[in-house]
Amino acid sequence: MFWDGPDDYVTHYDFTAPDLTPYCNCCYDAVPSGTCESTCGGCSTYRSNNLVPSAGRRKRQVNQVMQLTSGQRQTMTNTGNVNSITVQAAINPSQPACGMQIYKVSGSTGRLVLWCTFSDATSYEPRFEDLDLDFNPSSGFHHYSIDMYSVADEAVSPTWCMGVSIDRGDTAVSLCGLPTLTSNTTLGLTVWNWKNFIPTIDPSSVFSSLWNAEATFRNMIMPAAKENACRYKRPFRGGNHGFVAFEAGIGSSNLLDDIVPFQRVNDPCIPCVDDCNRYQCNSNCSATTTSTITLTLSGLNLPVNFTDSSGNEKPKSYFFTVRGVLGSGVSVLASSDGFNIDTTPPELDTADLVYLDISHDGEIRPATKFYGSNTSMTAAWECTDPESNIVNYEWAIGTTVGGEEVQNYTSVGTLTEATNANLTGLLDDGATYYVSMRCTNGAGLTSSHQDSTGIIITMTPPALPGVSVGLVSMSTISANTVPAGARRTSSQTGFSLDFTVSTDPDINEYYLLICSTDTECDDVFRETLISNRQSGRLTISNGRLLKDSNQLFELQQVLPSYDAGNAAAVNSAAFRMEPGRQLFPYIKGCNEAQCSVQSM
Repeated sequence: MFWDGPDDYVTHYDFTAPDLTPYCNCCYDAVPSGTCESTCGGCSTYRSNNLVPSAGRRKRQVNQVMQLTSGQRQTMTNTGNVNSITVQAAINPSQPACGMQIYKVSGSTGRLVLWCTFSDATSYEPRFEDLDLDFNPSSGFHHYSIDMYSVADEAVSPTWCMGVSIDRGDTAVSLCGLPTLTSNTTLGLTVWNWKNFIPTIDPSSVFSSLWNAEATFRNMIMPAAKENACRYKRPFRGGNHGFVAFEAGIGSSNLLDDIVPFQRVNDPCIPCVDDCNRYQCNSNCSATTTSTITLTLSGLNLPVNFTDSSGNEKPKSYFFTVRGVLGSGVSVLASSDGFNIDTTPPELDTADLVYLDISHDGEIRPATKFYGSNTSMTAAWECTDPESNIVNYEWAIGTTVGGEEVQNYTSVGTLTEATNANLTGLLDDGATYYVSMRCTNGAGLTSSHQDSTGIIITMTPPALPGVSVGLVSMSTISANTVPAGARRTSSQTGFSLDFTVSTDPDINEYYLLICSTDTECDDVFRETLISNRQSGRLTISNGRLLKDSNQLFELQQVLPSYDAGNAAAVNSAAFRMEPGRQLFPYIKGCNEAQCSVQSM
């Protein structure tokens, strides 16, 4: 038994097999019947024995069986009268204790009882678990193993249990909810008189063995003394130990170290909080603070890639595994997600950095020189990294190459396009601005690019130097004609005009539009791209728009009423001028940002 009481006496648990007869529920009626009273042996007595124990019953007292003195033994020898001898000593209160009782019941059967009692100052009834044995425990030697262990969820304090296995089998019986035993607990092996049983005395018998009870123990394996805390094989509870070492290794899969075997990489500072850590703790270590530990493996030479079964080279995956070792030798493993080795920065093609602007036709287009907004700016880019992928992009806007005068480097995550729409008052018309960007891969390596060409904010429509437009084969009208300079033609279905492109090389797109008034519009002939940087003759004839005899469009495609879903065959009458009608052709010239119109 484990005894945590005074040194001058020991009390055992007086086990009584529980009464398994059905409850007398009728005793809880308001007025029990006479039959109930007689059947249950008196309901008041039944209720008092089956209610939650009162404080007085909880403080149960245990009788101590005393050893007979030599004089009492002589009396027993002479008279055989047990009634003349006081065999019960003073009553002693309950103490924290746990034990195992083994005894014969009858014939070839026995009983094993695990029990615990609590301090008389507590409100706990004694606990027990009993096991019927299918053998007589007194007829031969058997192997009994007592194991103390704890059971706990992560969120609650542990509950201590005691289990017993017989003849090296599995746990046969266990008892949980043990009292808290102090370091003064003693472990003893005893014999006792169960329920103060006194055998019948035969004066004619051999009295040399009178009142003798013997138990023989052999091959005892005992826990180490308390002075050797936690150094005897496996401790009772390894979780009380702190981590004494962290080891790291690299494996080809989760929790493995088959590539780089575990090696000790960190010796944590162990606070002196309990006996299990006394022999290797440091009084300067705090038991109340938590810190992050960085574990590093160095001197490695890991392959970056591997060749698969198809002969393709691919990044090789690894797992960083950590093993935490407790002072008891128990360890726990944890692995990172799989990772690849990457020794090269991201690949960046400088051509992939472009400015994006909303063109005069409403489409988003790359801008290479002029930018048509002074309130926002958009840029796009792309880096590649097959080993560890791109994990972050940053971009900046400056008035100098690589500068951040307008916008500091700003992260956009893994987006390959970004817009700053809050630049009102920061971008000046005619000024040049420069975008810089950098990309970072999963290994933390960075590539960067600073645009050295820049983009010019252009809010003023361009001049069209050198642009000329002339109507072909049309006669003049009298000087009094309105509008002045008007021409006339005898054809109702077409005309021709010659145009010359501007001497400004930045004017890179030319459009034809025909209006019914002298104000710029396209209500007769929608704004239509006719040239990039080439002069020539435009002709409307037989339902087609031609440039230097080459068809550009069918006229029905550029008329305001055109419906692509209901397009019919070429209509030679798609363009028709009624007698006396005035039409106003325009040529529009555009750079990347703005446009200007040249009339005939």
